[in-house]
Amino acid sequence: MNQRISAPATAWLELDDIAERLDRVLELSTADTTDLAWVETRGGRAAVQDEAGDQDGDGPARSWPARRSVLIRAREGARHGAYHTGSGEPSEILYGLRQAVAASRAEEPLPAAGEWTQEEQSAPGRPAAAAAAEPSPEALWDPAVAGLDPATATELVRDLHDHGAGREDRIDLEWSLLRVVVRNSDGLDRRAETTAVTVRARSGPDGEPASSAGAGWAAGSARTMTGLDGAAIVERARERRVDGKRPAEVSGALLSTEGPILFSAEAAASLVRLLVRAAFPSSAYDYGRSPLSGLLGEHVFAPGIDLVDDGLDPTGLPFPFDLLGRSRRRIELVADGVPRTPAIDEHLAVRLNRPPTPHALGPNESRPIHPFLLPRQSEEEVLAAAEGGIWIADFADLECFDRGRVAVRGRTLGARRVTGGRLAEPIEPMVWEDSLLRLFSKVRALGGEPVVLVESGGMGGVSAPMVCVAGAERLARAGSA
Repeated sequence: MNQRISAPATAWLELDDIAERLDRVLELSTADTTDLAWVETRGGRAAVQDEAGDQDGDGPARSWPARRSVLIRAREGARHGAYHTGSGEPSEILYGLRQAVAASRAEEPLPAAGEWTQEEQSAPGRPAAAAAAEPSPEALWDPAVAGLDPATATELVRDLHDHGAGREDRIDLEWSLLRVVVRNSDGLDRRAETTAVTVRARSGPDGEPASSAGAGWAAGSARTMTGLDGAAIVERARERRVDGKRPAEVSGALLSTEGPILFSAEAAASLVRLLVRAAFPSSAYDYGRSPLSGLLGEHVFAPGIDLVDDGLDPTGLPFPFDLLGRSRRRIELVADGVPRTPAIDEHLAVRLNRPPTPHALGPNESRPIHPFLLPRQSEEEVLAAAEGGIWIADFADLECFDRGRVAVRGRTLGARRVTGGRLAEPIEPMVWEDSLLRLFSKVRALGGEPVVLVESGGMGGVSAPMVCVAGAERLARAGSA
């Protein structure tokens, strides 16, 4: 039995208050071992539309109510059970613990794990080496982000909107606050609070809305305002817009599925997020739902594809531990096109005879949430590889419709031709469709400055550079069947 309950939190609690409530539950636990993880989030968004009247129906600036989830795991011998609750009351958490104990008695015993060295294990705790590599509290928590509300966020967005000469812009700002406390009956005490802020900018051509085909698109996320540099994101969107050129109609050669396609770093990060969510969770691999099941060590992706997960890298959105209290570390997911490991929980560890990885998002689920697709070439080299092809700045309605092949589709935004080593005239929106297994096996070049986008409610982030690939499975006019 594994109940999943999340609920609005009535109050935003301090870390010490959270730890005290969890300790009261641990004192009353009858299980052999008890693990508790408290996750609490809140945030909001604000936007300023362009003067051409572009509207997306997003409504006024608003704060999101605090939400809370308490993850409970109980072990009885080799059996374990789990429960989730949205309540922060010790009596409700204790009730959930009793449910987890009851569930553990109905589970099959977990086979004995293998023997691993101290370096291989990801045991709960904070080894000295990991502690030395962890980001400082100042790198995780920005008082300027924590102090945002709808009014101050709107003023900040207006300042970004008014920066420079352009006015045909739409700028969105989202912020989130996260507090996590992990405690267990063996005395483990891990706690952290983080902020995350994201700016998305669209800059329309002169006199046209920010949703027009010639608009420039850019985005980025960071833990702090200074790390984000929202003005630079707005400027990047403005540099990508096209003034005074009529968009090319989607026909003829533009519908060829053989030519090169160049994804902006923002678009590539969205694709990496979908790939990781489909292919690398422990449960997906364990139950054969991952397209990489049985393919570890095989050449699945193109040579030069290096994908790592690193929750300590300060250039991403670091978070120092997982929800079992295990310290994050750098883990190779794909090396030179060869898948090395999925996230590994205790069940999969027994099956693969490998140590668990510090990727727990819940008692029965592990997934990488700090993936970095590593660049190989310069921006100029990537543009040269895309000569004669299509640039895609971003996607609308991006979805995975076939998890077996990780087949995805979306409507292109900010599409351009690539000519003479630069972005040229705009292209009307298209429907793009491809399998990410095929896509990442046909990479021609990847490089340039990476972009980081927030992941998992602000606990992690995805980093990727521009990616040039050979072709697609399908290109069609937007609105066609």
